[in-house]
Amino acid sequence: MRAVEPPKPPTLDGRHALRSLRRCVSLLDHQERKRWLLLLPLALVAATMEAAGAALIFTLIRYISAPESLADSRWLQAAQDILHEHDRARFLILFSAGVALFYVVKNAILIFQTYYTARCAGLSVDSLSNRLLRGYLSAPYTYHLERNSAQLIRNANEAVVSAYRSMLMSLVHAASEATLLIALLGVLVTAAPTVTLIAVGLVGALILTFLRLTQTRMVRWGFESHQLYATILAHLNQSLAGIKEVKVLGRERYFLASFQQARSRVSQLNWRRGTLENTPRLMMETFFVLAVVAVILVFDRRGSSQAVVPVLGLFAYTGFRLLPGLNRIVAHVNMIRFGSTAIDEIWEDARRFGVLEPEPPP
Repeated sequence: MRAVEPPKPPTLDGRHALRSLRRCVSLLDHQERKRWLLLLPLALVAATMEAAGAALIFTLIRYISAPESLADSRWLQAAQDILHEHDRARFLILFSAGVALFYVVKNAILIFQTYYTARCAGLSVDSLSNRLLRGYLSAPYTYHLERNSAQLIRNANEAVVSAYRSMLMSLVHAASEATLLIALLGVLVTAAPTVTLIAVGLVGALILTFLRLTQTRMVRWGFESHQLYATILAHLNQSLAGIKEVKVLGRERYFLASFQQARSRVSQLNWRRGTLENTPRLMMETFFVLAVVAVILVFDRRGSSQAVVPVLGLFAYTGFRLLPGLNRIVAHVNMIRFGSTAIDEIWEDARRFGVLEPEPPP
């Protein structure tokens, strides 16, 4: 059995992640690509309903805090005409019930979107794992003399799951979250344009700087983690499959120490990645609090303290949705970089066994 080669630093360039994404898509067959494409209209519908939900919450809070705002809202007046209800108390009950019903429908659609995305990923993982194993089994014996079995086991199992989760699902989730954030920001700009644009500029600069500073680390850690998983599997296979020889030669301590060293390094990489994934959320929470304070100060200087209540309600609701969404976008972008090594190696094996078309030109 050939030993696992030590990790080598990856060669990074500006198109590394984009190339890996193209390769990930090329691993899908025609039927799988159609399933993944259906996620795009689902994401658009979900984002539209989220924006509508934010607008409804803003309108409801504004109507409760300032009933006279009904005269300024043609939407509320149209709703009154449709319902044939001009009594304020009864209309408020009907409007609140309508908002609640809308959220039930919206969240049902979001649950279906989550289910469909997970199902697409699961079916794609099954298909690619089967195709890779078929290729490995049909390969000539000389091929297996050149490759360590731990690498093949990793590629056909853990690496496939990690690749689709890190690359394709991260891309879909990032695009979905970005669509949602754009829709919610549109509602915020309508309600408080000055504060929203300033906050977006500051947070955008913060996120871009963070991604710029961490991109090299995430690719390097992903490469090292991918190699270490093969090392761990090799030590497990060699020590347990050859337990008789290990005991006769007294090599228990060697295999245990080698396994512990690789396992410890993987854990170290995981907690470093976890720290980077959660850091943007804490920074964005700080900016969100500053934005809320800025809203209060702006409306106070204008002498319109009553008008600040619905705006703060809107900021609170959208902040509840925006902050996790922004954090997930950053995490998904970093996961794409982290999983690029696994995709590249799987793609090379898949191309060798003829289970995909040649890589499309950039």
